[in-house]
Amino acid sequence: IYDFALAKGNWQIQDVDDFNRCHFVRSIGDPSGFYFPLSSKVAALSVSRQMRQEALPFAYRRTLFHLDDMDDLVKLLVAVGKVGRDNIEMVELAWKSRADSEFKWDEDPNNHDSSLLLPTLHAARCIQLLKQCKRLHSLRLYLERDLLTDVPPDDFKANSGIKDLCSLRGIKMVHICDLGHEPVDGHGLAKWLREKMESSTEEEESGT
Repeated sequence: IYDFALAKGNWQIQDVDDFNRCHFVRSIGDPSGFYFPLSSKVAALSVSRQMRQEALPFAYRRTLFHLDDMDDLVKLLVAVGKVGRDNIEMVELAWKSRADSEFKWDEDPNNHDSSLLLPTLHAARCIQLLKQCKRLHSLRLYLERDLLTDVPPDDFKANSGIKDLCSLRGIKMVHICDLGHEPVDGHGLAKWLREKMESSTEEEESGT
């Protein structure tokens, strides 16, 4: 009944500092994710403990999560706990990392190699958590267009973060856009990446 009663929703971090200070820190003491403040608009989540327990999985399934940074996605997937990761179905993610960019800038501020735009620092942890989202069936990725046009294809495919991304298999719908939200699915590298993520491990092993 909740699957039909709950309206579809959208979730994104409005204030990164506030999220880090309040919600992420509190989540450390709530590994189940039961108390994560998913939405104040879903009345069923605040009526009673029993109703929240019943409705929470469906609320996650009906919510589209939009993250502008993989570091934020890592924190979100930790904060929502097991109940969140077990039920999240739709994610939009910008494949970039503030921490990664700052680290590379500190190492060499004069290096303007486009391949450095590819995040690696937290990519493995990001994908590890996404793999725990058992119901994830829709993923929209936002990439810097320069990554697809300026980075040599072999360097792109050999990047450790891209390899981690390719290990995320069997997603029914993968869409790839640039940071201006323009689709780039037709680009060779974007098409290759999408096909990798939509294929299953069994298809890869059989060569189909």
